[in-house]
Amino acid sequence: MVDYKAELHFVEYSIKSYLECFYGLAAKGNRHFLIQGVNSLAREFLNHVLNGEKKLSVKFYTDVKKEKTPIPENVESSYDIDQIEVIFNFMEDEENLSTALMGWASISHCKIYAPITGHYCKNRPVFINSIPKGGTHLLFECVRAMGFEEPPTLDLPDNKTDFTPGHFYNLQHAKRECFSQQYINIYNFINAFANSVVLFIYRDPRDIAVSLAYYLASQHQYHILSEYMEGLSSEDRLLCVIQGRYPLPVFFNRDLSFEGDIRELINTYLDWIVNPFPNTLVIRFEDLIGAEGGGDRLAQVKAIWRIQLALHVGGTPEEYCGKIFSPQALTFRKGQIGDYKKEFTEKVVKEFQDLPQDFMEQLRYSDQSLDEQLGESLGSWGAFKGKIPLTAKMHSPVLIERDFQGYNLIYFNGHVYAVSQNLGELDLRLTPPEKITELKNKNLLMDGKSLGEVKEIILNLPPEVVKQFAHMRFLEEGVDGYNIFEFGRCYYAINQNLGPLDLSLVEQNKLEALKNNSEVLVGHSVAEIKRMTALVSTLIHWISDNEGNASNEKGVANVRFRPCVVAESLDGFNIIQFRGIFYIVAQGLENFDIENLDSEKIFNYQSKNQLLVGQTLKQAKEIIKIVSSNSLKYDFTGKPKIVEEGHQGFNIVQYKSVFYVIAQRVSIDVEQLTSILIVDFQSKFQLAVASSLEQAKELTGFLLSRKSQVETDEMRRNRVNERWKKENEILNCKAQDLEIKVTEYENSLEELKEIGARKEQQLKEFETKLEKQSRQIQELEQALKAKETETLSLVASGKNKDQEIILANKELARLTRRMDEYKKQVNWDVERIESLVKMVCTKNEEIIRLNEAIR
Repeated sequence: MVDYKAELHFVEYSIKSYLECFYGLAAKGNRHFLIQGVNSLAREFLNHVLNGEKKLSVKFYTDVKKEKTPIPENVESSYDIDQIEVIFNFMEDEENLSTALMGWASISHCKIYAPITGHYCKNRPVFINSIPKGGTHLLFECVRAMGFEEPPTLDLPDNKTDFTPGHFYNLQHAKRECFSQQYINIYNFINAFANSVVLFIYRDPRDIAVSLAYYLASQHQYHILSEYMEGLSSEDRLLCVIQGRYPLPVFFNRDLSFEGDIRELINTYLDWIVNPFPNTLVIRFEDLIGAEGGGDRLAQVKAIWRIQLALHVGGTPEEYCGKIFSPQALTFRKGQIGDYKKEFTEKVVKEFQDLPQDFMEQLRYSDQSLDEQLGESLGSWGAFKGKIPLTAKMHSPVLIERDFQGYNLIYFNGHVYAVSQNLGELDLRLTPPEKITELKNKNLLMDGKSLGEVKEIILNLPPEVVKQFAHMRFLEEGVDGYNIFEFGRCYYAINQNLGPLDLSLVEQNKLEALKNNSEVLVGHSVAEIKRMTALVSTLIHWISDNEGNASNEKGVANVRFRPCVVAESLDGFNIIQFRGIFYIVAQGLENFDIENLDSEKIFNYQSKNQLLVGQTLKQAKEIIKIVSSNSLKYDFTGKPKIVEEGHQGFNIVQYKSVFYVIAQRVSIDVEQLTSILIVDFQSKFQLAVASSLEQAKELTGFLLSRKSQVETDEMRRNRVNERWKKENEILNCKAQDLEIKVTEYENSLEELKEIGARKEQQLKEFETKLEKQSRQIQELEQALKAKETETLSLVASGKNKDQEIILANKELARLTRRMDEYKKQVNWDVERIESLVKMVCTKNEEIIRLNEAIR
């Protein structure tokens, strides 16, 4: 167990919270307190403690000079950090707080209490990035242990991603340069990125090479290179990664492909490490892995402590140690430090060392042991601010989104403005502050620090404000004699006979009259409005067809002022007469009060197929016959009925006491369902079965989440298929090129074989000639020796045979010249033979190389 006593706690920014913490700590024997960030709340805290009724033998210190900041007399401005037991931080500014907390990265014995701000871990997301195979999943486990939740997908986030506080998001090895483009083009993404912490992890490039080699060979479902890499030996796989000899580009995410050696791969991400953003904390894999991965426990504790300070996560580092080593991760293999020592052969070591070693020196992975380097992660903690301050002023307002609930959303001078479309063209640069204040008071202008904040303000506006500033948006024309519009978060069907009608100018009583006469219909969805128009059209049609009968019956004085049931159980309906109207009511309709019906309630019941209206009893009965036929299926006993439509994208249908949850885009005949069909639709998350309406509503959430996951998986499969198609096209082109080269190689091979055969024949002829010349030289040498012997014998005898001696000397000289000529000829033939042998060897090597290429 490592003796590391540092603790981090976060409290509400109030005098009560700090006092409760102080008295609790003092009761446990803590005596030396450091006050950081002296402000009005800190001075109030000190005055309360020092001048209060409870007299405690404690000492307070501060990190500011008394001559610069007024502080109580009993507070000392100089201190020894080794004596400090507790640090109280009162900084309300979140950026200054993050910088101050990171300043305590080296302590190991203090308890730190800091306020909850916008940088608190539950108030913003965290982004994770790394060099490929640099330890991404180790960081995933770390932030999971700290309470961060996983998003719906770990796919690469973009401008459409809804960034949820308290969740972590995977940048999927994004390059630093991706964030240097004009950020307003991807405002939502960059705004979340700039206001959150980025954790970047890296490791020894040699271990990265080993991990990447194994990964590419094992991930058959995710990498087209897996089959190629799997066919190589372990040594060749490592050489392929180190030298960058990939037959196809390696895709690390949907936007990033890579071709190059291991040095180029590391240099691609070097800026993240040596020149990090102010919101980026750089972590070394060897520090975070801990003892289970061959690391050091103390280095792991220190690394976790730095992550706590950066993310504003409370607790002690010891709480999280041991929870972050997960062999269950998809790309996890061994997670060990120095694995390359077992995998690198002499040839691999040489190839790696032949690369320029500048990247190894910059990452501080030299020949010294890893133990000596533990805890020496790169990156400047002093520059850490917990966010990227976007202080640059925009010279011109930039439109982010048009017509969001009647407002245009504009980015200007570090803020997002919502400008009502009723204002027309409004230049924020020329609008004086008092005018902006006036527009804000009238809800014509709103602003916030982020796009999400401004949208939340708009969505929470009261309905009367929304209608006041809303524009009518035309949707569809000529639907059963109505035009359909969107206005103030509702949908309206306006009878075409009314001509142009501006709902924003119509008085409320006139609008109610139009609604009562069915000239204007109101609903909460386009589908609901279309059902209303269809129902009104059907009723008008029947009234027109039966006008004569209706007029005769109207002549009878049978108008009643209290409801009266005039017919029961007609195909699941009762007919009730009230004030001259015949209401066709579905049996079993609960809480139905006909005396208190208004137009809105009528249309509500009609939208659920529970109520119809007739002008006469005969007409009411005819309507029941029509709706009971197969052409129209309304709500009646023994037939399916829609009890709720458009609930999170699903319709809830009741049939024989069972509630079916059906996706709106799927056409399902509930009456024809079989167990096999139910299982089939359920497997596609398009159908669920419940015993109650409440249970059915709960199931819509489950189906929605599973449906989203299925759609996400389908999108992934489509992207993978597209990538496979593209890579297959590349492979086919390369295969065709290879076939042409193989044919050329085979032709060259045959030519070389013929040349080699001729050279071998010449070599044999020269060898035969050389043997003959060697015999002739031997014969000449023997004759020469005989003449020399004869000459010597003549000289020794002393006889006067000068003439014979002269002749013998001439013969000897002739033989000597002839032997020299033969030797020259032999030397020339030997050189020729050596040249032929060398040429034959060269051709043989070329033949071998061509054979390997053909294979």
